[in-house]
Amino acid sequence: MKDLINKIRFFFLLLKLAAKGGERDMAMCYVTCIVHGYRTYSQVPVELKEEVKELLIGTGLERLVTE
Repeated sequence: MKDLINKIRFFFLLLKLAAKGGERDMAMCYVTCIVHGYRTYSQVPVELKEEVKELLIGTGLERLVTE
């Protein structure tokens, strides 16, 4: 499963490099990983934390926003 997550992260990194606005996709990838328990909010890169936090709060999952 860890290999799959790394492949997904790489895919979204390529999207980010290919088109502006890829940060939103990467943030959604982290939100999905957090919701399913593969990552925690504290593992999110600093440049994506604010957007991930907004997405989690917007979906009613503010309890997952912990350092």
